[in-house]
Amino acid sequence: MSKYHPVNLAWDSIEWPKVIERVRRVQRRIYKAKRNADVNRVYWLQKLLIKSPDAKLYSVLQVTTLNKDNKYIPRIDKTLRSENSVQGKEYKILLEELVKEKIYLTSQQKSSLAEQLSIDGQSNQIVKKGLAKKPNKLESLVFPFILDKAKQALAKLALEAEWEALFEANSYGFRPGRGPHDAMEALFLSLHHGTPKWIYAANVRKAFHHLDHDVLLAKLHTFPEMHKQIKSWLNSGLMEEYSKMPCNTTFTREPEGSIIAPFLANVALHGLENSLREFVSDLHIPGFANKIARSKSISIVRYGDDFVLLHRNPEVLKLCIEHTKFCLKEINLEIFSFVAPKCIVAKESGIKSCTQGFHFLGFQFIQIRKSPRQYHGKGGLYKILIRPSREQVARFLLKVRKIIQTNKSESAYALIVKLRPILVGWANYYRFCECSHIFAKVSYLIFQKLRAWTFRRSTRVNRTDLVRKYFPPNRTWYFQNVPHKENWILYGSQKTKKGRSEAFLPNISWVSSLKHVKVKGDKSPFDGDHLYWVNRSMKYSPFS
Repeated sequence: MSKYHPVNLAWDSIEWPKVIERVRRVQRRIYKAKRNADVNRVYWLQKLLIKSPDAKLYSVLQVTTLNKDNKYIPRIDKTLRSENSVQGKEYKILLEELVKEKIYLTSQQKSSLAEQLSIDGQSNQIVKKGLAKKPNKLESLVFPFILDKAKQALAKLALEAEWEALFEANSYGFRPGRGPHDAMEALFLSLHHGTPKWIYAANVRKAFHHLDHDVLLAKLHTFPEMHKQIKSWLNSGLMEEYSKMPCNTTFTREPEGSIIAPFLANVALHGLENSLREFVSDLHIPGFANKIARSKSISIVRYGDDFVLLHRNPEVLKLCIEHTKFCLKEINLEIFSFVAPKCIVAKESGIKSCTQGFHFLGFQFIQIRKSPRQYHGKGGLYKILIRPSREQVARFLLKVRKIIQTNKSESAYALIVKLRPILVGWANYYRFCECSHIFAKVSYLIFQKLRAWTFRRSTRVNRTDLVRKYFPPNRTWYFQNVPHKENWILYGSQKTKKGRSEAFLPNISWVSSLKHVKVKGDKSPFDGDHLYWVNRSMKYSPFS
């Protein structure tokens, strides 16, 4: 780590690439020590990391600057709006005042936050403190909450590097270097062989309210200072709040609220895959001659607290479900096979055939029979089709519709600025499946809404003139360095200090379908294979 004390430097003058690289260097050493089973060295390096100024600065950076809408404190406090939380109504009033006051964290406050940061075994969870004595200054309530978030980020920096050396290969949720598209590709690789399989999808988030803290702490098996800190968070209701959070519908971000709770959920569920494979290898399954073949016959894909089990034989799958329930019962968790439509797992309860289709991570997976032209006696009778689920398409169109309806008086330029990141982000997420047909349909439906929005603005103006103004004909539009010549593209302009700024709303169908390559086995960004991760981050999304 650095020999100087960068916390004393001005926040804006800190060289962040160097700070992050020094933190990553220690994390790689922790990963290597854990791989070599050198526990004492792991603890020594973790203590070195949590006391280093670089790690403290980086933790504050993650909570404030790198967090979306970080300047707006109420965005971070969103979990306090839950009606189930203590004194939820008072928090709602407080948040309204925070929005009105528009509290920001200045550079000096961020530096002060880094100086105060330490793993001290205390929890500053506002949810448990309540608002019996409301402070005169709102900052005095916000600052401890942000401090606790930064403390969670600091603890996660130390623990995550250790556990990345242990986590199973088919765990993809809330881990560095992995994401929902890796889980999607893992399901594709399991189902593309042509043999119909049976599926069981489950969710365990609600059960974390009853998680056995002692079992989780024993599983972490960390050094005393960190043990005390994690125990303090657990006692303050960390996992209880996590269990009440709705399932993520964006799939690319961690659940809002706690920073370390998704990591602890991964730790709690670690070992499930290996236990299932060992269990199946001891069963007598027709068609599988040895233990290795039987072990590979079961497929488990886990994304955070949601997982999918796949097998050819429904009877074997039923036995696997019972074994899964037994494993989860050891940490006082239970399966919720039927989950709300907002969740990312299959809505149907129980076992079902993959030929009927199921939903996972916003995608629909279905095995369909090949046509005689496609089947030549090789590769099996079935192929796998992956596409955006109807539910996610409907939710997306509803979101676009609400934005258009609530911006009837806005200029075309302002509407484009609001819609463009939403449209492009949604298309970029679903571009790794068979999406062309759905993208074309969604593009047409959005165009209809935009055309109605345009005609509604000026009922006395000739519609031909309106079309020429908002949908200029015979123009070439450049999107992702590719030219597109289309007429019905919403266009807007606005005067700025630097001159006239122009914007257009790209057609979703312009986003081409791509093939996603799953991350290799148990690879981790902390394993030191820089070439692999640099190439991967350039091709897909950054792992840091």
